[in-house]
Amino acid sequence: MKKIIALILAALLLAALVIPVLAEEGSAADTEAAAVVGVGEADDEDGLDAEKAEGEDAGAEGEVLTTGEVVTTGEEDGESEEEGESPTANMYEGTVISAEGAPDYVVKSDDYYMNYDFGSVFDENGHFKDISALEYVELKNYENLSVPESAIDAKVDEQIKGLLESYAAPEHLTEGTVKDGDTLNIDYVGYVDGETFEGGSTDGAGTTVTIGVTSYIEGFLEQVVGHSVGETFDIDVTFPDDYSNEELAGKPATFTVTVNYIEGEKVTPELTDEFVAENITAQAEDIKTAQDLIDYFKENEGIKQELIIEQLIANNGVREIPEAAYNFAVDLAIIPYASYAKQYGVDLGSLLSVYGISLEEMLADYAEDNLKVAKRMLIVQAIDESRGDISITEDDMKAFATENFGSEDYSEAADTYGIGLLKMYVLQDVVMDHVAEHTAYGVPDNSGFGTKSIIITACVLGGAVLVIALILIIKGATKKKEGIGAADAAVNGADEAGADESETSGMIDVGELLGVEKAEDAAEEAAEETSEEVEDAAEEAVEETAKKAEETVALFESGAEGAAESADETVALFAPGSAEAAETVEDTVEDSAETVEETAEDAVEAAEDAVEETTEE
Repeated sequence: MKKIIALILAALLLAALVIPVLAEEGSAADTEAAAVVGVGEADDEDGLDAEKAEGEDAGAEGEVLTTGEVVTTGEEDGESEEEGESPTANMYEGTVISAEGAPDYVVKSDDYYMNYDFGSVFDENGHFKDISALEYVELKNYENLSVPESAIDAKVDEQIKGLLESYAAPEHLTEGTVKDGDTLNIDYVGYVDGETFEGGSTDGAGTTVTIGVTSYIEGFLEQVVGHSVGETFDIDVTFPDDYSNEELAGKPATFTVTVNYIEGEKVTPELTDEFVAENITAQAEDIKTAQDLIDYFKENEGIKQELIIEQLIANNGVREIPEAAYNFAVDLAIIPYASYAKQYGVDLGSLLSVYGISLEEMLADYAEDNLKVAKRMLIVQAIDESRGDISITEDDMKAFATENFGSEDYSEAADTYGIGLLKMYVLQDVVMDHVAEHTAYGVPDNSGFGTKSIIITACVLGGAVLVIALILIIKGATKKKEGIGAADAAVNGADEAGADESETSGMIDVGELLGVEKAEDAAEEAAEETSEEVEDAAEEAVEETAKKAEETVALFESGAEGAAESADETVALFAPGSAEAAETVEDTVEDSAETVEETAEDAVEAAEDAVEETTEE
């Protein structure tokens, strides 16, 4: 359960600003912190665990950490440390942390984080004190955002990858020889004076150790080196004189050891129905298959809000991040750790060492997240400043208190942390709810023609129809001109023949007369042929123009219908208030379709007119 909860929380980390200390005291966080620093019952069953460098099985009064320091959580040597007492030193105080795109951050004292003064950060409206967000933010678009399907799929893939990696496990090598530094699983049974003793056996359950890291009795693990997987052998050791179990102190012992396997590289499982059934279904009954898990993340509200926040930041410019805003974002990352450290009476540096990280490393990991938190808070405040009509009601405050404190009464939290902090969180919720309502979530990446594309397409196709018609009309006119020229030439030939007749009166014979008649016949025949060619060319122009027009209209109508269908499908995804935009797209489709049809009809009429003129001539 912890694994999937941890992953879900990771998915929600950027989706909402959390209150890391408001509801933390007296919660399950106590148990987690107790486990981290070794508070709990002693585990002395294993007689070999004099010290474990990894801090796995320590005594009740102290836990040996990887640093070798003992973190006390109770009485020791007759002295006690009051729970919650702040340490006096911080090894990181004064360290300057730099991050790209953000002001430098100077680490404060442990006391600064353990007793954080939220009241010094926010005013009674939930705004950063003495900061006008509009001076730092250029609001461009926060009521017409869209989150494409591809962004959702990418985020889901990221979450699933993280989930699978959390289940990555080393390969169990069943062949090979143990070397120094290897991690392996062994079983053993110990004998003192020929008899087994309490805590001296793994009882066949196996235990994982790392040569050179895990601290067993001196010489124990060193004697395992060189043996093979599957081999069973004896080793001899002597318990130290100051061993915690006085009955074993100073005595020689023999252990029969079996090497079960050596750990290889970690192998990340694949997302399959079998993986889900084995690891997820028991924790979440509704998730039975791989597709169920994918759908779960797609519908996850935390992921949705995170993606909307990313779009909000991407569509609105933050010119500069003021120091106070960025400092709070970084403080917010440190405060939970400082709260744990205070609760268990250790300094921040020692607590972080339990997690195996330094403060610099932790803040480097959180740098991008801290920037997002600061930008988001500034943009939300800028929206509130710009609109001036966002009000936080008492019902909003009670709902927030019920969700976070389990009661409508938030007076105690207001006294402890300041009303400004509570108002800030409620303001964030109210504004982000408004932004989410006006965001189209899950928009197809290729949704057909957009409004602008439809208009451009209509103009281009309509123009193409006119150009085609014009070309064909010119072609017909050219044919017509050629025919008229041929007819004129024939007539001129006949005229010339007549002139010759006048000049040679009395010399006309039947052959000459026949020659004139042939010329006239040829002229008439040429005129008829030319007329037919002109008429055929004109009719061809009309037919081709009409055909092209019909194809153009059909093509456009197909694209328009696709755009209309896409608009209809998208309407369901639009948040309230966006339906009008979808109707505008549909109206534009219809208007543009009518424009193309009218243009095509005009082109056809023009071609028909050209035919009539050509035929008459």
